[in-house]
Amino acid sequence: MAIPSWLTPSDPQAPALWTGEQQWSYDRLMAEGELLSRVFDPEDVGPRNVVGILGNHQPHAYAAIIAAHRAGVGYLPMNPVNPPQRLADMLHQANTRLVVVPEEGIAALMQLLPLLDTPMTWVCPDVAGWGASLPFSSQHRFLDRADLERAPSAPPVRAPSEDALAYLMFTSGSTGRPKGVPVTFGNLTAYVDYWRHHHPIGPGDRVAQPADLTFDLCIHPIFVTWASGATLCPIPGVNRMAPAKFILDTRLTVWVSVPSVAVCLEKLRVLREGVFPSIRLSLFCGEPLPVRTAEAWSRAACNGRLINLYGPTEATVSISEYEWRGRESAAEARDGIVPIGWIFPTQRAALRDDDGLLQQDGPGTGELCLAGSQVTQGYLNHPEKSAHHYFTTPATGVTLWYRTGDRAQRREDGCLFFIGRVDNQIKLHGHRIELQEVDGAIRRACGHDLAVAVPWPRGEEGILGIAACVAGTDPALPERILTTCRALLPPYMWPSRVEMLPALPMNANGKIDRAALVNHLDSLQRTPEP
Repeated sequence: MAIPSWLTPSDPQAPALWTGEQQWSYDRLMAEGELLSRVFDPEDVGPRNVVGILGNHQPHAYAAIIAAHRAGVGYLPMNPVNPPQRLADMLHQANTRLVVVPEEGIAALMQLLPLLDTPMTWVCPDVAGWGASLPFSSQHRFLDRADLERAPSAPPVRAPSEDALAYLMFTSGSTGRPKGVPVTFGNLTAYVDYWRHHHPIGPGDRVAQPADLTFDLCIHPIFVTWASGATLCPIPGVNRMAPAKFILDTRLTVWVSVPSVAVCLEKLRVLREGVFPSIRLSLFCGEPLPVRTAEAWSRAACNGRLINLYGPTEATVSISEYEWRGRESAAEARDGIVPIGWIFPTQRAALRDDDGLLQQDGPGTGELCLAGSQVTQGYLNHPEKSAHHYFTTPATGVTLWYRTGDRAQRREDGCLFFIGRVDNQIKLHGHRIELQEVDGAIRRACGHDLAVAVPWPRGEEGILGIAACVAGTDPALPERILTTCRALLPPYMWPSRVEMLPALPMNANGKIDRAALVNHLDSLQRTPEP
């Protein structure tokens, strides 16, 4: 394959990255990427050819992405706010010994180092002389900017193979450990090429990036922007759920986020008629988009188009789209939710019935399965999990299909509607969460298995939080559960409530009845205060 388009900017002087405090041109972004890649030793990146990035929205975290790709290797995003044990597990699974640590990641590194027994190379491009003062450093190698500048220049950019790893994204796992989704350059290039040809942006566009680097929705604004010569505008964390001022100050032209952000702005009564006149394209992905929210956002961004996207991490960000058409779309929505639309013409979809048969055409209902150049090949180090979710059938030959776990309904014209899940996975503010992973943390705190996580509360726009339901009477238990969850899980998976009961309800199969627990919590919410 050719050198990725995001590594060959047409105008090196154009702005590539604007953080509110700093603006980097494409020339500087590429230069910083080259500088970092000088010390990317093949032995350090390991057999899977991956570089860790312990950072989020600092410019050097983005330079590290460029560095990895110009070296022909993938990157592993690691959010510094995540628990150290989770970060250590990700490094172990990725089998890498090289991590770039922008300044924002140093505090997390201090907590991470005692958990590692393998010598590592840590590269900090924006702090000088940092390694000597760190504890637990004798077995590790620490490089700063001076070391980078003394290193020989990196070799020229070479085109990676389609099967080479572009990034490794970890998602919530039902076994209690995050599971890695390896996305190849072939997968990523297919996605970027689709957007460049079907919904082009270009120089002068300013593209929002509200998502963390560990959330795959960030992939769209980063690579589609850089492949098109536009400007990437990461939104600071304090402005993520209320970004109106940022949108206006930055004069954003392209918006990309989960619907929850728009729902929040709607509740704050920010979405007034024409309040965002600069936005010409709005993309929502990661969770169901309520009709009411689509209507409100369309009035606010009255000069632009709105597209609802659908896609799991395993299919490279998004794989279907539905363009909002006002009253016509509102009329064909179901249960107040905007359709997820049509599969990209370069990809494939089928509905799987309870007998495992695939229906590739015509109206029907079943588990949505996906295939095509955007679909990944399996999970990292999880052959059993891969065998469950990825499959081939005699009827479709060698085509590899991915089972999404989402139930969908298809109209005669191919338009798809999301119905719900077939398992205990939920979406919260766009993040995919396996409730079994939260169960594991809660049960560890309790010391018994009569404890589960349930999606609660719910609103018209979907799931708003997670509640821990536990059999027990110990008054110290709620705080112990919250402390354990904070130590083991990323913030978006923390329960917002702990409900203690004398016993947990069971269903006919003898399993804890999560639906009954949700109904119980709803009844408590409806009960007036005495």
